[in-house]
Amino acid sequence: DVYMAVADWSEIEQRARDSTRNMPVWAARIDKNLMQESREFMKWLIDDHFIFLGVRDYKIEKLKNRYQLKLVEGSGFGILRETEKTVTSRPLSSLAMEARKRNKTVSLIITKTNARSTVHRAGYLDYIGVLQINEKGRTIGERRFVGLFTSQAYRLNAMDTPLVRVKEQRVIDSVILHQGSHAWKSMVHILESLPRDLLFQVNSEELQEIAIGVLNLQERLRVRLFVQQERYGRFWSCLVYIPRERFNTENREAIQAILYRALKGERLDYEVSVSASRLALLQVVIRPRQGEVIKPDIPLLEQKIVEAVRSWTDVLTETLVQKHGEEQGLAYAARFRKSFPEAYKEDVSPWVAAFDVENAAAVDAGENLRMSLYMPRKRHSDIIRFKLFKKNNPIPLSGVLPILENLGLHIVSERPYELHLSDNERLWIQDFDMTTGLGRDLDLESIRDLFQETFKRALNGDMDSDGFNRLVIASQMHWRQVKMLRAYCKYLLQTGNPFSLNYMAETLAKYPSIARLLVELFEALFDPARDNESAYRKELCARKLGRRFKALLSGEGTGDTVLLEYIHDLVVAREQNRETQVVAIGRAFNRSLEAVSSLDEDRILRAYYEIIRATLRSNYFQVDENDGAKEYISFKLDSQAVADLPQPRPYREIWVFSPHFEGIHLRGGKIARGGLRWSDRREDFRTEVLGLMKAQSVKNTMIVPLGAKGGFVVKHPPD
Repeated sequence: DVYMAVADWSEIEQRARDSTRNMPVWAARIDKNLMQESREFMKWLIDDHFIFLGVRDYKIEKLKNRYQLKLVEGSGFGILRETEKTVTSRPLSSLAMEARKRNKTVSLIITKTNARSTVHRAGYLDYIGVLQINEKGRTIGERRFVGLFTSQAYRLNAMDTPLVRVKEQRVIDSVILHQGSHAWKSMVHILESLPRDLLFQVNSEELQEIAIGVLNLQERLRVRLFVQQERYGRFWSCLVYIPRERFNTENREAIQAILYRALKGERLDYEVSVSASRLALLQVVIRPRQGEVIKPDIPLLEQKIVEAVRSWTDVLTETLVQKHGEEQGLAYAARFRKSFPEAYKEDVSPWVAAFDVENAAAVDAGENLRMSLYMPRKRHSDIIRFKLFKKNNPIPLSGVLPILENLGLHIVSERPYELHLSDNERLWIQDFDMTTGLGRDLDLESIRDLFQETFKRALNGDMDSDGFNRLVIASQMHWRQVKMLRAYCKYLLQTGNPFSLNYMAETLAKYPSIARLLVELFEALFDPARDNESAYRKELCARKLGRRFKALLSGEGTGDTVLLEYIHDLVVAREQNRETQVVAIGRAFNRSLEAVSSLDEDRILRAYYEIIRATLRSNYFQVDENDGAKEYISFKLDSQAVADLPQPRPYREIWVFSPHFEGIHLRGGKIARGGLRWSDRREDFRTEVLGLMKAQSVKNTMIVPLGAKGGFVVKHPPD
């Protein structure tokens, strides 16, 4: 091909000059001004603006009732030389016939072929057709040139290019713009910046539609699509204008995919133009599959592109406005939309981010910590997510992970995100992927507040972080209820109970419904609100408890029958006095133990039941000066009713527990005396105090019959 193009170059160029001279004769009916412009265009091509690679002449002949396009023998030069494989005639469906049907007022055809060039550069060949039109306006012949426009042709101003300058001038004149005005200059710039191939191919009306549409975009930065079908139906040229800050490779590929599907493409080419303008231009040329009928819905395609290129922050802003109203939503967007790192945008959808913004705003306004426990919208596993929002500094993993593990969760991964609010302000989002070992789905609506409050209390040191915290999820317990069970556990450890804290915590977590029965027993004995409950209130409480236990019917170690029987008994008992409630709970507890197979576990659960029944009073339901729960829990116990206590057994004892302090007071009788002392025997200080009480009783024989003694440990003394 290179050889033929070079060898025949002078002959092809001579054919071009010959066509220029003969155009007035070949198309005498064409407007003189247009004819002159067409001849100027041919001269412009010869003047180093077109690389001529081939030429061939055709004539149109009528055979019976149809026309055919016939090759003029010996007229082929360059890459269009005639060979043995050259088709000399075919039914007339070529460009010449299409030109006869569509437009009888032009003598030139300027378009692209469907073949790529094998010479000079690998673009689609440009096609220049010089038509021969008889006096009746019928096309009777065509001289066809193929080649490539030179780089100089693309760099030259459009207003200096023949034929193109006529179209542009018609557009400028038609929109009635004052020469030299801002709008006039914008229009000229738009026309000059359009793809040159498109300027060659479209007519004045199509060019005007595009130019006015782009001019209107200058003040309104939005996505706009213009679609033009090549006049002979062989390809579609699509111009997509996008705000420059939104243009990237991902959006370009998404736009191309939308257009390719809609226009049933077989081949696709694109060209990008990004300049100082606030709009980026993407030109997509799609050649559809042979025989496809295409009727594109341009507004629908444009809307699809708008959706595809919407930025993450745009969707976030819209979501915030929908959730919080325009004023608050836009305020949130102005504060946070530019703060999120790219890693966050890739991992988190704008819909989820809208919830994060609300939590981040609360922390930004002064809250120390915000939390969010939720299920992913697209669930492919049993993953649940937990987010922490903290200003300035993140929470160390060494402080977070043990708390979550003790809540019964297994940490799969953690993703920290740093939000830059300003030069000196940072806000951290720590996102944890977690699973539970419960073997069933969690009702997050029921446990979310319980879980988050427990985590916060454990993080602040208001409660211990250990295996007891698993009861928050397993039994849907409040953190204070868990703290109460932990306090009893610590007392049992002081009495010489052989089981460790972890083993007792595991046992209660293994039998969550029995753990709830123990809490219910404690509240039935000591909750002052139950004395004042109306029948209606009691019924509501019973229903709530019934729903809560219904979620635990599949819990390991307890049968459905036991739980249902318990719920029935409790509904009845709530309308009775405390003794009736305690009896109903005791009955359910004893039935539940039938499902406990381990002797050690049975001993642990019975020890809990007995110690609660041996409790005489508690400060559990008292409030402090701020109407909040007291930081410590104290129990007054009937020591004679506690099984397996070491001798001598006191008459009464008071156990005090908090995360920072533990203390006990033992006395031998109703009338007894003795002091308090600090102890450094954290694990068994009751044994120490018991010995001192016995000695005090001997010492006080002459004063009062019996002695008393108290001791305490400070678990976290200051440095």
